[in-house]
Amino acid sequence: MSRKERIEQMGDKVKKFTNVYVKNLPEEFDDEKLAQLFSLHGVVVSAKVMTNEDGKFKGFGFVSFETPEAAENAVEVLNGNESIVSDTQS
Repeated sequence: MSRKERIEQMGDKVKKFTNVYVKNLPEEFDDEKLAQLFSLHGVVVSAKVMTNEDGKFKGFGFVSFETPEAAENAVEVLNGNESIVSDTQS
């Protein structure tokens, strides 16, 4: 089902999410850095940078928030903003 179809079918329920998919992460990112970046927007329940069986970085991860409002805020602020990610690499 396409995103447009999902939005039409679910209406406001679409905005009630607590898990966020994060792509284009720098290789230096680990679970702790991911959680640190997203904790500026709400309570992070978990943060996981994905790796393959050999431990090789896959470039994406997931962040789970305590509330849908925190997840939505993080998406609004961080979506497409690569400079925020590069600022945390110090």
